[in-house]
Amino acid sequence: MRFDVHKVRTYLVNALNEAADTVAEVRHDGTDLILVDLTTGESVIIYLIDRLMPVQEIKTTLTENTAKNLHTLFVLWSDMLLPQENRLHLPEDWMDALLTLYNGKIYGYDSYGPYASVFPVHFTRQSAGLEYFITYGDAVNAAHLHCDYVHVEARDLKGFWRVADFAERVQSNGNGRQRRSDSQQNTQEPPRTNLHGRRTTLAAYFEVLELSADADRGAVRQAYYQLARRYHPDVSGSPDSTARMQQINEAYQRIMAHFEKEV
Repeated sequence: MRFDVHKVRTYLVNALNEAADTVAEVRHDGTDLILVDLTTGESVIIYLIDRLMPVQEIKTTLTENTAKNLHTLFVLWSDMLLPQENRLHLPEDWMDALLTLYNGKIYGYDSYGPYASVFPVHFTRQSAGLEYFITYGDAVNAAHLHCDYVHVEARDLKGFWRVADFAERVQSNGNGRQRRSDSQQNTQEPPRTNLHGRRTTLAAYFEVLELSADADRGAVRQAYYQLARRYHPDVSGSPDSTARMQQINEAYQRIMAHFEKEV
């Protein structure tokens, strides 16, 4: 097994080193940890996991890394720890925690002969029952590695966490908002953002307030008051003004809670 981890580590380090537009430096000491400095100035710590991780260990790791401004990415030995492809599976507690962190997927690794691979394992919820349908994705593109600051509402992982992901980012128009189609851009209503999942990025809360993710407290307060004057049910004739105002209130509260944690 140690030989397999060595092959996977070598494969991943080489792939990251080739992603020069994304990755500034890759560091490792021969263990199952890889530290990656991105060109954005952010840092990622990748764990190659070959054993079960209790939820409390996941939370402890996230807590320690988030406090150090490190973004955590767990990559698991697929043959031993992840369900087989094209089958239904009921996730265990630790698996459910990772699914929440990484938006419905868990990253796996495998080696075969001289080759190794890292890939997403997708869990798709079925319309009935508690089981998920399992599909394996293609090998990750190291150039897509990026960092997120997410708010999680899951029972065992409540809080703000710094995580990393190999999934390609949704395109942005340059000010922290998702790029919309031409037809959407011609409307006066701002985009709706789903805040009802168990995992929400901090950037999504800023998007609700029509701000870029680097806005300061003053800009957040100003945006909140402007949007409140526009969408409060007492002054707005829009049929969804109540729902919109609830979303604005939640985004404001979550962002201000984030600012308090950063003090």
